[in-house]
Amino acid sequence: MDKNSIIGLSIIGLLIVGYSIFTQPSKEELAAARHKQDSIAALQVQEKAMDTIQQTAVVPVNASDSSLSIPNDSILQTMKNNSSVISMKQRMARSNY
Repeated sequence: MDKNSIIGLSIIGLLIVGYSIFTQPSKEELAAARHKQDSIAALQVQEKAMDTIQQTAVVPVNASDSSLSIPNDSILQTMKNNSSVISMKQRMARSNY
């Protein structure tokens, strides 16, 4: 290796180090990215809890004939006279976000 090769390689190394230092995100950008990820995670937990509540909700349809309606994300199941046989299924409207 001669003198010019050593100088060239050291300049290339300095350019790589300088570029990596110059392009790293600031503390404000890191905090904003962390806040965004935390918000997304909290929203996902909240949506999961709401889905669980929706899937387990039992709503009485009519108290006189003791029918129960069990809503799900895609169908509404109705059971009559407290039997375990599902007497009616209805498709529920789904909204795509």
